[in-house]
Amino acid sequence: MEPTSKKVLKLIRFPANMSLLEAEVAKHTRRFIRELDKPLLKNFLWFCTGSDLIFADLGQITVEFVNLFGLQRRPTGRTCGRVLQLPRNYESFTIFRNEFKTLLSCDIWLMYIV
Repeated sequence: MEPTSKKVLKLIRFPANMSLLEAEVAKHTRRFIRELDKPLLKNFLWFCTGSDLIFADLGQITVEFVNLFGLQRRPTGRTCGRVLQLPRNYESFTIFRNEFKTLLSCDIWLMYIV
């Protein structure tokens, strides 16, 4: 099934108890997903799950927050467990969006099964 922002947002699971910083990053993440065009939405899904399609048994994408600063700060996708690790510290939505879009637009992380 082709991904849509609405379908992808239904897959995302944030922790039940979040700090103010984590809640802000969760808000950025939801907004970011809603704004993605189809190619970047597919890349986002691939980044988190290893597939650019939504399957009935895909399950959820669990979000974990991590402490990464400076040049180490970046989202990390753990495709085997469908985990998205997000840094807690983004100064604004614009910075979050720019860093995540740059990552999704770069094809060096893509996995191709031959």
